[in-house]
Amino acid sequence: MAGYAVIYIDRGETTSVSVPNGQSVTLPAPSSAPVEGYAFAGWMLADEDFEDGQSEEPAFAVSPLTPTKVVTLIAVYTDGSIYTANPAQTPPPSPTSGTGDNDLPGDANCDGQVNAADAAAILRYLVQLGNLSEQGKKNAKLTQPLDTPVSAADAARILRWLVELITDLRQG
Repeated sequence: MAGYAVIYIDRGETTSVSVPNGQSVTLPAPSSAPVEGYAFAGWMLADEDFEDGQSEEPAFAVSPLTPTKVVTLIAVYTDGSIYTANPAQTPPPSPTSGTGDNDLPGDANCDGQVNAADAAAILRYLVQLGNLSEQGKKNAKLTQPLDTPVSAADAARILRWLVELITDLRQG
């Protein structure tokens, strides 16, 4: 691969851009319409500790960003007192597509294939914008220890595997 992907997630919508090695990318404002009562606060790295609705400002990514790996960013909004990836005006979480009972490591949305949609499904689940079935959670858990909850590291592992930075999807 001749660079890295930067993946933006804004209220369930996913956009990806390729960034050549050594190049920087300016972090854009979200393209979706603002939610009444909330202002865009910044882009947060998906692997940062963040609890939706927290009052403490999260660590935001700094622009311009020069990625050295696949980077996933989540849009964070504030109403002046809390920070959220799911402003109150957005629709409630909807189930992730797919309800199959297939045991396929990485297939978080249980559609029978492993692709970027699975990484997006995991990240939407983590910020409470979607759900994963029990089988989806089992398929999504790729990093050690395997008996811990699904995390952004699992989504990142799928993306690294898809761009052939790693050869084994499930760790260990």
